Amino acid sequence: MANPHRGEVTLTFAGRTCTLRPTFHILATLEQRLGLTLSQLLCRVEDKGLLASEMLIILSLATRHDGSAPFDSDAAMRLPAEDDSLKKAMPFIARFLIGAMGGEPSLDFPRLMHLAQVNLGINPEEFWKMSIVELSALLAPVSARVDASRGAEIPQSELYALMAQFPDNHAA
Repeated sequence: MANPHRGEVTLTFAGRTCTLRPTFHILATLEQRLGLTLSQLLCRVEDKGLLASEMLIILSLATRHDGSAPFDSDAAMRLPAEDDSLKKAMPFIARFLIGAMGGEPSLDFPRLMHLAQVNLGINPEEFWKMSIVELSALLAPVSARVDASRGAEIPQSELYALMAQFPDNHAA
């Protein structure tokens, strides 16, 4: 069963239930294997749809995680030609890709890994097992602390009063 807090999506394909999990490792592997960014994949879904081979790669990779049996692409290849299981899977794949991106136009994997390591002490192996949803939830308190440390803006009149009270005198 899918855990929406991890950005997971569940679908039934060829009589079998599969859970797609958008870990950083899976997303980076998808981009590398398909030669397209997640944004480009989403544009293709919206424009004309994905090729059957692309959908099979996504389903195969996105189900390779602990807790869910991987998608069986051989079973998909044995389906009769008139079977429309892949066509029915398209909305689930689109939802998976949208959730995987966490609302971001593109994912900067090195920057995200740096944030996870510096702010949370997460090692690379743990990072690649996470989803954007999980990392966002973990970074939320760090982001809140940064926002709170910025404080409220000082009105311009108060700023000028402080400047007059404490001038920058560099005379030695």
